[in-house]
Amino acid sequence: MVPYIDVMLVLLVIFMITAPLLKEGVKVDLPDAGAKPIDSDFLKNHEPLIVTIDARGRLYVNFGKNQDQPTPRPR
Repeated sequence: MVPYIDVMLVLLVIFMITAPLLKEGVKVDLPDAGAKPIDSDFLKNHEPLIVTIDARGRLYVNFGKNQDQPTPRPR
């Protein structure tokens, strides 16, 4: 029974310290984005470019004839 009282007191101290931090929070300065949203008419006429890398490090791009084949590596 005695070791549980020690644990309880330690947890009480931890919660007493962290509770005010949760109420106030931390101020974060986020950067402003300079980019504008993509026009919906542009998206209707153009398919997005999707680049995929598999677990073996092969690169796939949804562009051209062989979309299901890995893109050859430049030498």
